[in-house]
Amino acid sequence: MANLRLLGHAVLWVWLILFVYCLMFIVLNLKDQPPSATMIEYQQAWTNRIKLDPEDNGYLYLLGFNTAEGLAPKKAGIDRLSWLELQKNNSYADPLLFPDGSFDFRAKIPKPIKQLLDSCKVVNDQCAALLTTLIDELASPSAAETLLMQRYFELLSHGGWREEIMGYNFPLPDYSQVLVTQQLIFVRSFTNKELKNLALAEFLNRDQKFWRIVLKNSDYMVTKMIAVAAIKNNLIWTNQLLLKSGDEEFREHLLLSLKRPFNEEELSLQRCFVGEWISSNLSFEAGFYSRHLTPAEIWVAELIYKRVDSMNQMAERLSLIQSSVDVTIDKFENALENYNKLETSKSPSLVNFILKPYNPGGKILMDIAEPPYASYVVRTKDLEAFRRGLLASIELMGNPQLDPNTLTDRSLYKSKPWVIDEQQRTITVTGLGADSRAVQTYYY
Repeated sequence: MANLRLLGHAVLWVWLILFVYCLMFIVLNLKDQPPSATMIEYQQAWTNRIKLDPEDNGYLYLLGFNTAEGLAPKKAGIDRLSWLELQKNNSYADPLLFPDGSFDFRAKIPKPIKQLLDSCKVVNDQCAALLTTLIDELASPSAAETLLMQRYFELLSHGGWREEIMGYNFPLPDYSQVLVTQQLIFVRSFTNKELKNLALAEFLNRDQKFWRIVLKNSDYMVTKMIAVAAIKNNLIWTNQLLLKSGDEEFREHLLLSLKRPFNEEELSLQRCFVGEWISSNLSFEAGFYSRHLTPAEIWVAELIYKRVDSMNQMAERLSLIQSSVDVTIDKFENALENYNKLETSKSPSLVNFILKPYNPGGKILMDIAEPPYASYVVRTKDLEAFRRGLLASIELMGNPQLDPNTLTDRSLYKSKPWVIDEQQRTITVTGLGADSRAVQTYYY
């Protein structure tokens, strides 16, 4: 009997502790926090963005890039932006699609060209050899290719970039079709016997200039990464086109833009961190206040998720990442090493959730659902490493007597020296990233 009495007392105490804990949890989570200084700073940074003339805004053109044949991409982009603005205050559980649909021009590209594009996703000597063998076999561009390339040239004519951010469930521009078109132009340029070298150099310079504008002014993280991918494509194809041409005037004309280092504004992700914060704010709010939630569900959601406190946490987290690794290029390698050591030692703690039960929903989102922001910084900074490698390959093309091993000290990162293969005549540049996107090989 005594044992049963002790067991009963223990159970009673457990229930009492749980009751007190639940009561404390409810009381603690009744109120949200005021905006932090960092949150206010982020909001002001977003509000105070410089306005841009719509006629010069490449974002509006790209937003309508995949509109149907016969329609104007800029008008389609403006109409789509107006539609997005109308949807901003609504809540949707499922991703939205543009009401005018989209047109997949890739489906109309001839099959041999598609196969060629697939084979040249990685631009190497096999791709170049395939292109060389198909020069005489490739027919004139189809109507779909011609239209795509025309739209791409018009996109490059824009001198500015200013995005609007809505939320994660709102549609983005069709970046993939734009990158396919860029690749299509590079492939067609390689196989076009009649294309003048200076005209090709002018296109390569314009292409790099436009994507550097996007790189500098991106507010979406995905847009920043698209700009990074487009610039890497430009650098690797510049190398291949120079190899094919061998023309000194062509080479000198390209060097006018290639010699300009990526500056801190282009390589910084500060604007993207603000944009990520804005997008998360809109998306979290729309998710918790969706039309599918009942009043009781909304009450529970508001109890476990404090919007302002969560946005404060995210702003502080992004600000910390930015101050830790989004530094000047000369300090970046050491800063990234120190950051990775700190991150490796951190892990979400269940004890922290139990002892500090305020805003558990926000903590989970911050600790578990956080994208790999530092890796985006790495991929952006690596552009300067790749630019330097291309310049070295161009120097070797113009001076065959130069010993390539004398150039290895030009590597941006001390821990990632260039790999010179004199037999294959290649320079392999490795950035600080952890996947294949961190490697770029140039031929000389």
